[in-house]
Amino acid sequence: MATARVLGKLRRDTRGAVATEYGLLVVLAVIAVMLAISALGQTNYDIWRNVAAKVTAAT
Repeated sequence: MATARVLGKLRRDTRGAVATEYGLLVVLAVIAVMLAISALGQTNYDIWRNVAAKVTAAT
């Protein structure tokens, strides 16, 4: 009987749901930032590789 009462209380308790939702939002934001940095990093690398090739060709 006590176990059923405890499980009922846990089922109605939503305090942890908000923290979980915020945690998921933070994870999604971090993934988005990592993808953006990765894409910009590759573009930046390509730009500097072209600059280096032009400087090498000019000397």
